[in-house]
Amino acid sequence: MQLAHRVSLGGVQLDSLDERIIIKGIEGGAGKDTVTAVATGAGDGTRITGVRRESVEIQVKFSMNIRRDSLEEREEVLEAINAWAAAIPAYLRVNYKPDRRLYVDEVVTPGEGDIWKRLSEYTIVFRAHAIPYWQENTENSAATRTGQTGSGTILQAGSAEAPANIELANKSGALINTASVTVNGHTMSFEQLALAANESLVIDHTVSKGKNVIRIRIRSAQDSYRSVMAKRTDGSADDLALDPGENAFSFSAQRACVLTVKSRGRFR
Repeated sequence: MQLAHRVSLGGVQLDSLDERIIIKGIEGGAGKDTVTAVATGAGDGTRITGVRRESVEIQVKFSMNIRRDSLEEREEVLEAINAWAAAIPAYLRVNYKPDRRLYVDEVVTPGEGDIWKRLSEYTIVFRAHAIPYWQENTENSAATRTGQTGSGTILQAGSAEAPANIELANKSGALINTASVTVNGHTMSFEQLALAANESLVIDHTVSKGKNVIRIRIRSAQDSYRSVMAKRTDGSADDLALDPGENAFSFSAQRACVLTVKSRGRFR
């Protein structure tokens, strides 16, 4: 049977917990934004200076097809559902967005409610704060040719800015101490890098303590990492990001490298 609504958390489908669970609906809000503005000076009014996405909320509504006098069964299934929902932070996926995912980090689970009613409806509320956007499931990727310099473009899907994940691979067979990477006119430069043969400079992003943070590291040939955050030169960009549409990127290095740029489109 093809169900009208499917939802999974961390790869586990809600309706797989028990065949008596009936998903009644999935409702997604438009997201909560904070707008910053300044006074225009002469005259009335303000000028918007920025919009910051704060959170996204998803509501999952369900009922249980269990006889109203089977109180213990209803409690058991509800406990299993609440345990499933509590497995956060994790990626939430819904059937009507097959190529996207939402990193949820807060949940409000239902109480017992009127468990005597056979088809009583319950609601689970998921919220995304650290990454408050639907993301593409698969990373988009583009790379340069091997050389001391290189450039390319990458087409970014979505409707919001997204962080660029960077890998600058040393292909020279010798030590590299200076390099720079530019994305959309913003440059991150390095000195005293000590990037050895078969190593890569990796700039990527992760969630730590509820925040999306940048990591700047060197990955060795043995897949161990060491931080090179302090190797950035004065005036380097704090981060590198892609806008919806076509984005230009380039690099310059002391010796031959290959630059790979990856990102997941973000959707409001």
